[in-house]
Amino acid sequence: MPISKPVTDARRRRAGAAFRAGRWIALAALLPALILLGCGPRTEPGTSTAAAPTGGTATPRPTAAATRLVIVSPHNEFIRQEFERGFQRWYAERRGGAPAVEFEWQDRGGTYQMVEAIAGAYQALDDKDDGMGVDLVWGGGIEAMEQLKAAGATTAAALPQPVLDSLPAEIAGVRLYDPDGHWYGAVLSSFGIIYNKEVLRTLGVAAPATWSDLSNPALFGHIVLADPSKSGSARVAFEVILQKHGWAEGWALLMEIAGNTREFTDSASNVPSEVAQGSAAAGMSIDFYAFSQIESTGAEMLGYVSPVNATALTPDPICMLRGGPNPAAAEAFMEFVLTKPGQSLWLLKPGTPGGPAEHGLWRMPILPAAYEHPADQRLIDFNPYASETTFNLDMDLSTRRSPLLGPLFMAAFLRNSELLRQAWRKVMTLPADAPLRRQFNAVPFSEEEALDLARRYQASPREASQLEIDWQRRFRARYEQVLNAE
Repeated sequence: MPISKPVTDARRRRAGAAFRAGRWIALAALLPALILLGCGPRTEPGTSTAAAPTGGTATPRPTAAATRLVIVSPHNEFIRQEFERGFQRWYAERRGGAPAVEFEWQDRGGTYQMVEAIAGAYQALDDKDDGMGVDLVWGGGIEAMEQLKAAGATTAAALPQPVLDSLPAEIAGVRLYDPDGHWYGAVLSSFGIIYNKEVLRTLGVAAPATWSDLSNPALFGHIVLADPSKSGSARVAFEVILQKHGWAEGWALLMEIAGNTREFTDSASNVPSEVAQGSAAAGMSIDFYAFSQIESTGAEMLGYVSPVNATALTPDPICMLRGGPNPAAAEAFMEFVLTKPGQSLWLLKPGTPGGPAEHGLWRMPILPAAYEHPADQRLIDFNPYASETTFNLDMDLSTRRSPLLGPLFMAAFLRNSELLRQAWRKVMTLPADAPLRRQFNAVPFSEEEALDLARRYQASPREASQLEIDWQRRFRARYEQVLNAE
């Protein structure tokens, strides 16, 4: 999932300084484990290298201590529990009862915060072979992984060739792994609308089926969205609308949806819960956030739809960090995640042989073979590899203008949120071609200019700050002009 802002040199320095300031606290907390694990040469998980007799070679032997695997991930507790449990079982079977791997999960915030912290930490390292004490990053989007790779934070994983041969190269025009092996899609995400059936009945509004339905004036003050400057998934959904409808029409639609929005939450995971509580009638959501909420709240209360031929299928990747303390364990975990035993955890019902033990994860595997499970064992009937789509997300275009969109959305929607809502309320019942409504909906600049501004924003932190101020002023002036018009 694309992230909010580029990792500029200034931000890297700030993130690196913040990381260094907190690094000693983290090291102090980990000191007992580090002493236990030792600082010697890296070995196969669950083995140690014994001193070889003269003329001989070292012989790996099992140790009593478990190998610690450190993973930075925004994934929820259910995903962590089920994959940890499944991996321990798979690992023990393959390694002949080798000692279990001890997992340490770290949450570094949203995608933007996570990338800034990790890229900044690697920028601050003195030795190119050093790491930051983390083995894997699991979660984020293609752009997040590409930025970590560009920052020199990732390293290629040595996965078995049969695993690599089983993975599709792309889906719907979106590549599913890095050709250099620095990241691999672990699961697929799509995007749609979660809605509260009771709230819609009260408002007299039909269930939404398209993105345009969220701009219905009857839903004014009843939409909830994630902050697209913080949430990668929100950014993907916005990008889908811009590409599906075109730059000008897509921008106008986003303006109207934003005008209907009661709240922009800090996290995309909060959108389904707000809808479930009745605080909003509908909102944009990642598929599995919606499915999990519907399972918890009940299908009689909530519904979910992916707009036909207007959604994106994107990979949620996993990558190894350079200089991680246990690369062999990291590669073993990646292998598990990408093969059928791991992939089956995403979509099988809890308690099903080969499925999760307790929690349904409601996600689409990236491995086509995982969809071979019988339909009655699966939580998700949909097979993305067996369906036809007429909409392919242009990831190159998305990546090129991505640095611009987060701050632009911030200026247009969040920094001027009250004026935005007031202006939209004034024009929302006017005909679509009414001059005042067209003034409200107008794109701030052409698509070609947007790409140039994205490049400039990313190249110069000083100019980026000035652009943010300028955009905020321009949208405030626009809304005030609409409100003051006779």
